[in-house]
Amino acid sequence: PPTANRPTFGELLNIETGETRTAVVPPDTHSWICGLTRCMGPLPGNHNENGATQSRDGTAQRRLPSMETQSATIAQDRFTILRVYGTGHRVMAIALVDLKTGQAGLVGQRGVGDGLARRGLSHHTDLYSYRLNNKMIIVDLRAIR
Repeated sequence: PPTANRPTFGELLNIETGETRTAVVPPDTHSWICGLTRCMGPLPGNHNENGATQSRDGTAQRRLPSMETQSATIAQDRFTILRVYGTGHRVMAIALVDLKTGQAGLVGQRGVGDGLARRGLSHHTDLYSYRLNNKMIIVDLRAIR
């Protein structure tokens, strides 16, 4: 379970071998979450923006814009949903981000059809869906190479 100053899913236990793997996250950070191979969260001094993603061992760190760790989840050990902020910390869009490659794509923006896409993403899902202009858009995360 999540505890203060420790990442969510920061310790993994292989119940067959008894091996424990502990994630290495930057010091003085909070609200980090980890998948099997990647972790993400805010950098020191940035509580909800300008976060980062990295390998569980602390290497291959990449900065991410517009981080919201309170609801951040890593799906398929690779994808997350981030808010994109404009002036005055106003949400302008929602982006589906590939933590492995750093690529991102808009999945909702203000002033377009139904507005912003939902920002939640379940860690055990294969699909992400949102409404746009009275249509349901479904993204199959397994199909992204």
